[in-house]
Amino acid sequence: MRVQLTEPFVGAFKKMPQSVQKLFGKQLGLLMSNFHHPSLNTKIYDSQKRLWQGRVNDSYRFYFTIDGESIVMHGIGPHPK
Repeated sequence: MRVQLTEPFVGAFKKMPQSVQKLFGKQLGLLMSNFHHPSLNTKIYDSQKRLWQGRVNDSYRFYFTIDGESIVMHGIGPHPK
């Protein structure tokens, strides 16, 4: 799998605290090796857009689509509890 970063994702990522950025790197590694790893809690966020949600930690989520052999990152931000 390859990872593609969209401009909105990169912009939001740069605004995240360094601790969240570092943890996202770990979670991204898990996503690439085991899509269903329990700590990711991956689930469909918007079925029409085929947009998935994954967990960075209790407070932050990332959003992505799967396009063939690529994971396309669309956003990252606080979890709207």
